[in-house]
Amino acid sequence: MTICAASPLPLCRPKRLPDEWTETYLFRVARANGIPRPRLSDIERFRPMLPVTASSKSDGYPVWSDTPLPRWSVVTRVNKIWYCPACMVESRHIRSRWRLTVFEVCTLHQIRLKDNLAERVMTRGYKQDGKYFVTDVSDEQLWEGAVCPMPGEREHVERMWSGFEQLVVQGDPSGAFEHLVYVLFLEALLDAIAYATPESDLLPIDAPRSTRLAGLAAKYQFTVAPDSNCIGDFLRQITAPHIAMQRLHDYAACCLMKPRGPHAFRVYRFRICEGAS
Repeated sequence: MTICAASPLPLCRPKRLPDEWTETYLFRVARANGIPRPRLSDIERFRPMLPVTASSKSDGYPVWSDTPLPRWSVVTRVNKIWYCPACMVESRHIRSRWRLTVFEVCTLHQIRLKDNLAERVMTRGYKQDGKYFVTDVSDEQLWEGAVCPMPGEREHVERMWSGFEQLVVQGDPSGAFEHLVYVLFLEALLDAIAYATPESDLLPIDAPRSTRLAGLAAKYQFTVAPDSNCIGDFLRQITAPHIAMQRLHDYAACCLMKPRGPHAFRVYRFRICEGAS
């Protein structure tokens, strides 16, 4: 349902859809108000007028809490628009969770995210061949080249991300954010372990990141799940033969002795990177 409201400008406000990314929602608002090809100045004009976007910033980072996510875990609005083709066929809107750098597979449909959508004037490289505009893309183009992960990777991604995605879909942003804290911490730890592991022990460098990390977890039989008990078990498992991995274990254990919560993200990231160097 569209609500027309009195304002300094004749402003129609389409209902914001579940987990809809603020930036593409503002483009949708602009189009609803008779601007077929919005400019960035148009969406910045509308941003403060809408209660659901008034507190947002033009960086385009996804938000599920008053606490900002660490910069390494999110992408700005100029970056590629990743998406699940099945989700897009169900509802043509860009989800905020697809703006997380380490969210690579939709756990609702078990499909690897694609990256060939763009929003005019906002997405870097939007004029490149092979790019489709969010408003114009067909179902066939959405599905073109879609792939599903192999069973091992699927199980790993399910353990890591399905809880968060279900909370988002159920409309529980605070619960989703609390869950995301654990997921991002584990993702950072796995990245650090991969960095400290000889290339010969990993899948080829051109394999998707989530495929490589799933293979790493399977190789070392790591217990990986985003809750405090499983994280404790995981840390006890990081005793593999490399000195760097032992250092990683020491730093990560030290991090976990600090108060848990979103404000610890920056400390986690710095210590994890130092432990893997």
